[in-house]
Amino acid sequence: MNYLNLSPGAAPLVVKVSEGDIGREISFTLVEDGLEYSIPTGSTITCEILKSDGHGTSIPCTWSGSVVTFETTEQSTIRAGKATAELRIVNGADDIGTANFILAVEPRPINADTDQTDSSYSQTGDAGDVWTLGSNGTPSWAPSGLDASSATAGQAPIADGEGGWAWGDIEAGDSVPTEVKQAILALFQNGVYTRDDMSDEVAVIQSWATEVTAISLNKTTLNINGMETQTLIATTVPAGGAVTWSCSDTTICTVSGGVVTPMGINGTCTVTASCGGKSATCAVTVSGFATLVSISATYTQSGTVYDTDTLDSLKSDLVVTGTYSDSSTATITNYTLSGTLTEGTSTITVSYGGKTTTFNVTVSAVPVPETIALEAGTITETSSIGTSYDACKATHAVRYRTVEPIAVNIGDVINFSITGVDDTLGIYGLWFDSDLNYTGVHFDSWDYAGTYTVDQSYPYFGFACRTQNGQSNINASTAILTATITR
Repeated sequence: MNYLNLSPGAAPLVVKVSEGDIGREISFTLVEDGLEYSIPTGSTITCEILKSDGHGTSIPCTWSGSVVTFETTEQSTIRAGKATAELRIVNGADDIGTANFILAVEPRPINADTDQTDSSYSQTGDAGDVWTLGSNGTPSWAPSGLDASSATAGQAPIADGEGGWAWGDIEAGDSVPTEVKQAILALFQNGVYTRDDMSDEVAVIQSWATEVTAISLNKTTLNINGMETQTLIATTVPAGGAVTWSCSDTTICTVSGGVVTPMGINGTCTVTASCGGKSATCAVTVSGFATLVSISATYTQSGTVYDTDTLDSLKSDLVVTGTYSDSSTATITNYTLSGTLTEGTSTITVSYGGKTTTFNVTVSAVPVPETIALEAGTITETSSIGTSYDACKATHAVRYRTVEPIAVNIGDVINFSITGVDDTLGIYGLWFDSDLNYTGVHFDSWDYAGTYTVDQSYPYFGFACRTQNGQSNINASTAILTATITR
């Protein structure tokens, strides 16, 4: 099956017939952009042939789906030589498109016992391995030392992982030489490198069409005077690649979308545009600013700094000032910090524009959480009003606290559970008290277990229960609070 490309500019396929070959059926599968082309319903297709003697002939075609067929006529093969031909697709009044090919009419066959040299034969081979051969029968663009005779149809030079090359099937992620990709892609788009058993390779080859092979900038050097901005333009091959920008020294200038902005000091840096693994650079020189003489740092510590904090967390309390050769000063924001935060006094270095200064910071070690575990049974009743109480006279009938006073502080986390309770008579929850007269009492949500973060300091804590469901009396003497305090 021959594959014929409808894409504009595609190199024409060569179809060979013999002189005087009449009634030979020739079929093409039409492709466009690497995919089979579906011929519109109602279309009429003709094969227009311009013979080597300048005379033309037209042959009606039949078609189904994407396959077009015609038979050679006496006029189409009457004269040896190359005839230019095209399949013309018309739908109603609309000219849908054309696909070009060469009809190579070879002289009538000579006797079978006539000697012929290899040079009498075409080097194109079969569809699928046509690209493995150059004009002399060996790879004209394959890596050195790779033997074309060992390749089978549909294979390409693939990196072998050991610094060499080997013939192999094309798969996603393969390392294929750029020149090989370009040659395969060109033939694939022309319909030559399409095979029925290549469904896995088609997507890979199609992806090469948009793969960036080069990137360039409109300028390789850039001189900026003062606070002016200048713009670099990146061009990718093929066009439209997504370009990322970077600068080697952002204290000299920054770059965004190709716009280069100076940062207020003289110096040099390199701007790089990257796309698809390719990159291009521009050397930038910034001048016209007063020379930076020195920098100073004023650090006003506003809170506790821990040895696990980052250096950038210090910047909110830090002011860096630059002094210049014209006696002017300016606040600097794009400085860098270096050093290590360790318990005690740490010296941190500020760097900017080739100048440095230092400041000191007081650092504390991160406090290790203290865990207090309450064993079951260490709770005692403290309510002076007894274990039984009328629900209509008091909300909280029974309160319990730790045997020894255990204070809780803001931020403490209590993991607790209350067991041994009769939830048909009462409901239970954590209780905190500022004294034992039940003034300043605070109750957490009524629950039997959970985690509670203390929001106010208390010298005592425990649990309380209250009646519910219309019960007039409760007894919580069997209840047990088990808790762990992490502070």
